[in-house]
Amino acid sequence: YIIAGIVGLFSFILVGYLLNVHRQGIMKTGVEGMIGARAVVLTRLKPTGRVMYGGENWLATLEDPTMSLDPGAEVRIVSVSGLLLYVRPAPYQLAYPDSLNVVSE
Repeated sequence: YIIAGIVGLFSFILVGYLLNVHRQGIMKTGVEGMIGARAVVLTRLKPTGRVMYGGENWLATLEDPTMSLDPGAEVRIVSVSGLLLYVRPAPYQLAYPDSLNVVSE
């Protein structure tokens, strides 16, 4: 009975772990995982400069060459060409969106 209990407990833990892994789905890596991710501007983008993504310093250029962004601004990665990131400004988000209750009549 002791051995059967140990094997049953081990099987129960293994099945729970496998179900958890299955629910998480496939993690995107490489260039595919970078598209849509946020980065922080390190040097002025006018339209080319440096951004910080994933703890690394990347060369980036703005999708719209008429724009410029100051250091500290957040951008979204649109595409990647070699070691060059094409970015656009990240949309502004409220710090506490749930605290606003808008009622329309």
